[in-house]
Amino acid sequence: VALLATEGVELRFTEEGLREIARLAAALNGRLEDVGARRLHSLLEQLLEELSFNAPDHKGEQVAVDAAFVSDHLGRAVRDKDLGKLLR
Repeated sequence: VALLATEGVELRFTEEGLREIARLAAALNGRLEDVGARRLHSLLEQLLEELSFNAPDHKGEQVAVDAAFVSDHLGRAVRDKDLGKLLR
């Protein structure tokens, strides 16, 4: 959050977004090795990767990390079992 703020991007997590991240982390820990909260770190890294890389293009924007944002950025990987980046 603070790193993106240095680029002028305001990141705001909604309650629904946080619940979806937690749900996905629990689901992955159930299907794969249970690495506990380390799964959250991997999910957040993957979730924000594109935004972090393109932060200068989003300067002055407020980005809401809601359930739709989480689903758009992580849902496909979880559904399609394209889990390579989520296994870290």
